[in-house]
Amino acid sequence: MAIIWLTGLSGAGKTTLGNSVFNKLKKFEKVIILDGDELRKGLNSDLGFSMEDREENIRRVAHTAKMLYDNGFLVITTLISPTFHSRKMAREIAGEKFFEIYIKSSIKTCIDRDVKGLYKKAINGEIKEFTGISSVYEEPINPELIVDTEILNIEESTNKILSFLIGKNIIEFGLDQNWFKVNFGGKKLNLTDKQYAVFIGRWQPFHLGHQKLIWNKLKYNIPVLIMVRDIPNDEKNPFTTKEVVKMIEKVYEDKKDLIKIIVIPDIESVNFGRGVGYEVNEFIPNETIENISATKIRKSLDEKSENWTDMVPEKVVEHLKEQLQNKL
Repeated sequence: MAIIWLTGLSGAGKTTLGNSVFNKLKKFEKVIILDGDELRKGLNSDLGFSMEDREENIRRVAHTAKMLYDNGFLVITTLISPTFHSRKMAREIAGEKFFEIYIKSSIKTCIDRDVKGLYKKAINGEIKEFTGISSVYEEPINPELIVDTEILNIEESTNKILSFLIGKNIIEFGLDQNWFKVNFGGKKLNLTDKQYAVFIGRWQPFHLGHQKLIWNKLKYNIPVLIMVRDIPNDEKNPFTTKEVVKMIEKVYEDKKDLIKIIVIPDIESVNFGRGVGYEVNEFIPNETIENISATKIRKSLDEKSENWTDMVPEKVVEHLKEQLQNKL
């Protein structure tokens, strides 16, 4: 699994999002949340808020997270973690499966959200060493993911984190149990030893929704035949057929024994008769995947923003960035 380290100001939404992600995953994954406020009531109740005590707080949590990770847990931590040094220390303790996620929000917004009035007390000097007011918060420079909660609501922020975890192969498509399948064909007949599940698409580009769709068969070690429609380039199809094939090959380069990719002429329809001896399935995605859109990805690419990177597999991100660089 991994250690997902949510950092940000008080009121940015770390605990809310940590719990939201936890609740999405708890049915499907071995997942646990370590909340900074809760830990200070027990494990770290002897610590104050001096910089030394804050660092010790983070050190203890990082070691706890590492022990849980070593026992197969996906660990979500929600701590302010105010300094570069403290987050670097946590990363070094946790090891290579540490992912820093910056829950971003301005001080003004955090103050507006503060129902407990902590910021007001800190501004008035009633609370000492309060992060963002009388104690420093050093904004992450290169976190693995930024979630801006001033722009995204709770559901959108949660889906962004889940998409990131899927793209990093951390949650191993555990949410696929929420896919709903309708078979419009017949009952499958086992006529040969090796039967393929067929997927036809434009794949412009190949994204996480496509990967999860195909996983519905691949997870059972059923061989998959991916058909790429050979279509001319236009606004909705900016990638050549050759580029699309290359993307898919990169995603499945470690599953060549189960994946076959072929190019087919463009099609008008997919038709079948009575008693065909195979299923014709429609897989209806869950809410997490439904928000992944090739149209959104293409629009983001056109605008030269980075918003598309959490919607496609990591190897496609690398490939597309390389392609874009070559076109400059």
